[in-house]
Amino acid sequence: GGVTGGSPGEPPLARLKEESFRRAVAAAELCLHLPLSHLIVSGGAGQPETEADLMVGLAVALGVPRDRVRPENRSGDTHESAVRVTRIARELGVARVHLVTSALHMPRAAAAFEAQGLHICRHPVDWRQVSVHRGSFLLPQITAMAKTTAAVREILAYGWYQVSGRLTPRRGA
Repeated sequence: GGVTGGSPGEPPLARLKEESFRRAVAAAELCLHLPLSHLIVSGGAGQPETEADLMVGLAVALGVPRDRVRPENRSGDTHESAVRVTRIARELGVARVHLVTSALHMPRAAAAFEAQGLHICRHPVDWRQVSVHRGSFLLPQITAMAKTTAAVREILAYGWYQVSGRLTPRRGA
């Protein structure tokens, strides 16, 4: 996800990247269907408002009561997000969370959150696929290259998380 650089006069929500926007909308819809739930949005990118701050505004605009939305706006990556969101979830007395993120990012994100001791219910969004049309499957597609690049990046990041110990369960979790 993340935020765009934005331009002067641009509405704050327009600064959310498309992926962050989709995730926030899906999470808000899920929160609205679970009336006793809280919505924790995470992301420290952006200034003066972080990704999490912008997602709070979107969730509230979609009808989620402000007192049910908690921002985690200091994390810089998935591991930090898992650590900080776990802390907030524990403050709320929650051990089971619904994780909303892109389908491509879900395996690493879920593993990072589970390593912190949370029980995860996965809600993948932003599915990506390469459309194959009869006769055109032999032709290069720029969208296929972008999706391959994203997949390779996620595979390498998952491997890094494994070797760096970021997926090792916390003691006492």
